[in-house]
Amino acid sequence: AQREVIHMILDSGAEVNSQDNDGATSLHYAAYRGYLQVGKVLLSVEGCHRRLRDHEGQGVHHWAARRGQTAFSVYLLQTYPDDLQLNSLDDHAHTPLHVAAKGGYTETVRAFLQLGAEVDVQQSGRRSTSQDTPLFEALRNGHESAATLLLEAKADPTYINGLGQTALHAACTLSGMPNMLKKLIGLGVDVATTLQDGTTALHVLCCRCNNPDFVRILLEAGPPDFVNYKDIDNMTALHFASTYSADEVLQILIDHKADVNAQNEDGLTPLHFACRNHDRMSISRLLYNGADPSIKASSYAASGMANMCALDLANSDPNIMQLFTEDLANQVLMSGDFRQLSFSSPRYIQRKLALSPDL
Repeated sequence: AQREVIHMILDSGAEVNSQDNDGATSLHYAAYRGYLQVGKVLLSVEGCHRRLRDHEGQGVHHWAARRGQTAFSVYLLQTYPDDLQLNSLDDHAHTPLHVAAKGGYTETVRAFLQLGAEVDVQQSGRRSTSQDTPLFEALRNGHESAATLLLEAKADPTYINGLGQTALHAACTLSGMPNMLKKLIGLGVDVATTLQDGTTALHVLCCRCNNPDFVRILLEAGPPDFVNYKDIDNMTALHFASTYSADEVLQILIDHKADVNAQNEDGLTPLHFACRNHDRMSISRLLYNGADPSIKASSYAASGMANMCALDLANSDPNIMQLFTEDLANQVLMSGDFRQLSFSSPRYIQRKLALSPDL
């Protein structure tokens, strides 16, 4: 029925190459919807231009790849093998393979690779500075099957994109692919590679997905003291875990010798961030593992924390102050100096710690 309708429209004088406000033709939409029979009718019309692009520079194969319409692209590529559109870049420097990998359309990725798509073509268009490969697109969007196909087709796992990111940085954006992380490391991806701002894949994990299994994998594969690597702002992974209330991840970092009193560029410790978030569990873990609540931020610290210690941030919350009371009481019990217990009010503890940072 679709074919007859299209024939009627074309017979009435419709222009087969007419473009809409986005620059797309009927052939683009047929590809997007996977209407192969409609596409065949359009292609049979004399003068039908298969290579027309929309205003984003996307051709018919880009549109088919956006919805994983494998059969449509395969028909075009097999019927018109000299079109050479499979590796064409749009204005965002995406090839159809980039688009299919980003969408996780495994069968489309497989077909494109079998039909000659370049596996490591890099984005380098006027609207792209990342220079990502299709592998990066698959990993960043959590499509493990598509990423596996690309690796089997000899995609370079050690490639570093225009932002200094490795495939590990891309894979750590989302959780759910621990086996892929192990595979990339086994293929030689450097765990400790840093971006231009000093960010490692571990930093990305603690900011984005907070996956404990991922964190363990990276720490076990990383170099000595990898856990304490700092970015351009002197932020460690523990700072980020404390910021995003990643309690289980925080404990794993501590177990791997993370510096609980590391200070960032503003003099802020992980405890500052945990207190600002009123995160009781993270505060308890940090205090138990030796975090110093008397460390003050610098005079130029942002976010209203200049010259403030963690106790200053906690003072407005009695539930948080109770944690500091219990922590000091534990220290008193361990030291044997029981004279301090009668003064264990939050106000006294704040003054005591401010005057005696060694406690």
